[in-house]
Amino acid sequence: MRNLILASVLVAALAGAAAAAPEAGAPTLFQDISMSYLKIQTALAGDSIDGVAAAAQAIGASASAGDELDAAGLGVAADKVDAARALLPKIAASAGAMAAAKDVKAAREAFVGLSEGVVALRDIAVGERPVVAYCPMAKHEWLQAAGAVANPYYGSGMLRCGSIVRK
Repeated sequence: MRNLILASVLVAALAGAAAAAPEAGAPTLFQDISMSYLKIQTALAGDSIDGVAAAAQAIGASASAGDELDAAGLGVAADKVDAARALLPKIAASAGAMAAAKDVKAAREAFVGLSEGVVALRDIAVGERPVVAYCPMAKHEWLQAAGAVANPYYGSGMLRCGSIVRK
């Protein structure tokens, strides 16, 4: 009987560890969030909300599932797990506001809160990361792929306003 109980405990522990660890080659939570985030940033820089709601919903779903992940699954160093988990509710809430945006103006307003959470997560993430850009007119940061600044806060009106502040 004791062996059966020990075996059950071991199986439960291994199952929990499997749920917390990503599959080999699977994207981390940060990578999932940043891929969807970059779709939003690109759309807003192009004065569009096409695909924004779906990308925001994907971010919300990823952020909501993050409490189950370990450092590797989150994409952060082991000493940053608590900090990453603390950011997830803000990211999920901001993603919900982004998904509800009905026009570019509302999406840009929601993008501020989403960017604050995702940029903070990026700053503690490990591995490949998008760059951080800053617009002095909007006074906000955002993530984007390396290259020319593509300002999501002003789009075509001031597409190149800003600079890369962290690589």
